[in-house]
Amino acid sequence: MKSAILKQFCLPILICVLVVNAMINTLVHASQTITGVQRVKEGITAYGHGEYDDAIFKLEMAKIQISEGDKERLWKVHFYLGLSYCLTGENDEARKQFIKTQELIKNRLPDSHMYSPKIVKMFNNTIVLTRPGA
Repeated sequence: MKSAILKQFCLPILICVLVVNAMINTLVHASQTITGVQRVKEGITAYGHGEYDDAIFKLEMAKIQISEGDKERLWKVHFYLGLSYCLTGENDEARKQFIKTQELIKNRLPDSHMYSPKIVKMFNNTIVLTRPGA
């Protein structure tokens, strides 16, 4: 008799607990699966707000998630990483990122109409310094 009562009350409770647990796991997983494209946008936004450390974190994560075939988006990731590293004083890392932009798309420079002259100059100076024979 007791076991029938336990089954009658415990089984629905157990099922509810399992369903709630599954829902929580789904929500946590969904929040953790931000796409690389979203991370690029968030990283650029953080850069625009002057949050360079946050931009670096988001762009480094995006770099891992973006396909090697998406050279255009990867160029942008490395470009903004270079800017962010430069503005946090990590010049060697900035240089590495700017070099990577040139490996992805040869001789591409930032659009001087889209970026400030200071940014274009910073990029160009870094690229000139890293060319062989410079």
